[in-house]
Amino acid sequence: MSNSHIIKEILSYDKILMGVGQGVYRRDNLPIDSDQWDEIIQYTSKGHRWKNINKLILKLIGHSDYFIITSSWDSHLHESIPKEQIYTPLGNCKKLQCYNSCSNKLWDINDFIDFKNQPLCPNCGSKLIMNTKTDSLFIDDPYTSQESNFHNWIHR
Repeated sequence: MSNSHIIKEILSYDKILMGVGQGVYRRDNLPIDSDQWDEIIQYTSKGHRWKNINKLILKLIGHSDYFIITSSWDSHLHESIPKEQIYTPLGNCKKLQCYNSCSNKLWDINDFIDFKNQPLCPNCGSKLIMNTKTDSLFIDDPYTSQESNFHNWIHR
């Protein structure tokens, strides 16, 4: 079966649920160690190949009623796809949380781009780390509305 036949078949459906894995955007390894602050800033501020991948995804889903679940936490899908149609249960590397989870507050990484040192939590002074699901301290409150959107889409 040719690629064009597969795409035509996919576009014939009324609803499309697409899963996008972490590896689709990864050109190099995303630093997850909080001591790699310079590398984290570098990775999240430069545009990798995600623009072309997003164009392909949009072409593939066409004008269908679609929803995307992704294990990718680098937030590149959010650059092209409406946030109401994405569920990212593993977090977002462009959001920061307190290492000790002293609150459910998240901070935007862009607010800390100019810092040479890793930022500290304004509440308790602990390190701020990427809001990605790596352990039980992950703050998932911001993603409950995405999960609700997904369940609503499935059941309509």
